[in-house]
Amino acid sequence: MQRSGLKALLAVLLVLSAYAAGFRNGKYSDWIAGSEPPMPIVTIDGKSIEVFRGSYTWSEKPGLFAWHGKSVAVDMIAPEEMIRLKNIKASLVSPDAAINSTFPKEAKGALREFHISRRDNQPGIGQYSSTIPKETGTYIYHIDTEWGGDQGTASYFFVVEVR
Repeated sequence: MQRSGLKALLAVLLVLSAYAAGFRNGKYSDWIAGSEPPMPIVTIDGKSIEVFRGSYTWSEKPGLFAWHGKSVAVDMIAPEEMIRLKNIKASLVSPDAAINSTFPKEAKGALREFHISRRDNQPGIGQYSSTIPKETGTYIYHIDTEWGGDQGTASYFFVVEVR
């Protein structure tokens, strides 16, 4: 009787160990901690630019013995509306300046896709660009990301004014 109980306990421990090893090395291994996608860091000519998070889907990294973490989908208003409603001011930048963007160190290995684009004042015109235009004006830049292991997607934006 005791021997069969010990075998059952060993079998359970073996299954739990295999699950834990798969958890660390499987789907969730490149997931990052947090209840929201991390914020990108954007600089232009060495000046930090304020970035705003838009819509996103996100799944928290589950605990060691949890089957899944909490998942959310957040739908935000369009950047143009958020700028107007929150009275967001554009960052003043020089023409033809380089845009540098990165994510916090802990997020580096988890980022699968990263796109930055600019929408000009004319509807439907989008450009992929890593430099500020030479023409004066206000520009909204969009950042779209996809995170590894199907952890989620996120959109961000920042606003610059070229004088």
